Amino acid sequence: MEKTFEPQQHLYMTLARAIEVRRPLVRSTNTGVSTAVLANGDVLQKSPLHEEWSGQFVIKYLKNAPLTFFVQWGHWDWIVIILVLGAVIGRGALNARSRRS
Repeated sequence: MEKTFEPQQHLYMTLARAIEVRRPLVRSTNTGVSTAVLANGDVLQKSPLHEEWSGQFVIKYLKNAPLTFFVQWGHWDWIVIILVLGAVIGRGALNARSRRS
């Protein structure tokens, strides 16, 4: 069995998602790393790779947890980036035009 960083990479992406939305997350895989991640990013016991494993966790969570900015607004950040980029290009075009006159 070759060793790769891929199972750990997938675990860290899952960890980032749990922190991003501030919700606990249970990750169960066949060949990767199975675990539970708390809302603050704490990773509970991790499974070994490519071995049978079981774990039992008590995970506390808030029923009405406050929504994060990302959960409320989603991927609207790209619109802001496009608007700022358009403003920079527009200002550059106006400056270039005024220098020619």
